Amino acid sequence: MGSGVTNCWKSRELLKKFNLKSLKSGMNSSDLRAREIRITDDTLAIDLMDGRTVSVPLTYYPTLLHATPEERSDCAPIGAGYGIEWCRLDYHLSVEGIVGGIPEAPNLDRGAPAKR
Repeated sequence: MGSGVTNCWKSRELLKKFNLKSLKSGMNSSDLRAREIRITDDTLAIDLMDGRTVSVPLTYYPTLLHATPEERSDCAPIGAGYGIEWCRLDYHLSVEGIVGGIPEAPNLDRGAPAKR
């Protein structure tokens, strides 16, 4: 199995482990879209379309924590705001996962892409 498949499997296991109760208790997932993204040396803050602001320490996302300020600041909403992309890092997070408190997959291999 390639590393991409393993990481996807680990992500599904993390979703089960952290059990997004906020979505299961009736929160409309369409509310979970990024309107504005702010990032500092230690915090990721997202203003959601419904008016809430979610702030998460970058320790949840080591790839962002260890990136340069320029790499961290090069981000944009994707998929109508349901996700965030850091182009220079080839890194993507879902707003649902951020709101749910799901950290980056442990031992995420940010090395060279797998051979096909």
